[in-house]
Amino acid sequence: MPNQNKKLKHRVPFYRRPVVIISSLVVVVIVALVVFMIVKTLTAKDRDTVNQPTEETSNALVYNEEGDGDTENDLPPEDQKVIMQYEGENPNNLDHLTGLITYTEVKDGSLMAMVSIDQYLGSGTCEANLKIGDQVVAGIEQPIEADASTSHCGPIAIDLTGVGSGKYQLEVTLMSGGKTGTITSNVEI
Repeated sequence: MPNQNKKLKHRVPFYRRPVVIISSLVVVVIVALVVFMIVKTLTAKDRDTVNQPTEETSNALVYNEEGDGDTENDLPPEDQKVIMQYEGENPNNLDHLTGLITYTEVKDGSLMAMVSIDQYLGSGTCEANLKIGDQVVAGIEQPIEADASTSHCGPIAIDLTGVGSGKYQLEVTLMSGGKTGTITSNVEI
């Protein structure tokens, strides 16, 4: 016959419950702090790497919206890349036209070029001149074509008949709706 005087303990005594609850809370807080520190460290590393210049931008000539160049660039002009920066500004609201000569190549006796324009333009012209110093040695004018949110000129084909080999400057003047802009690039023929 079983002893009925013995009480069966089927529950944890009350005085131990707060210890278990407090211990659990402390563990949760410690885990949360560790996760927070790891996330903070990783985002700080990401932020530092985002602000570091890349190979593409570390040797770039950067123009602000007034067109003033960065004079600290020590690369020869033919190796400089131009990056337009507007930091969230809508280029369609500028009082001048901006863009970039994205492609140049001498092919079949012509200088081929493509110009990307930052603004959306329904009409206008691109006047492309090949210059040495202030002297224009060849040039062409053609219409601006609209893209979805920007515009472009090209392919531009400047005839190089009578143009000697050497280093030249390709100057593209954009004109549309009373606004103008000039984009330049150094080319070697």
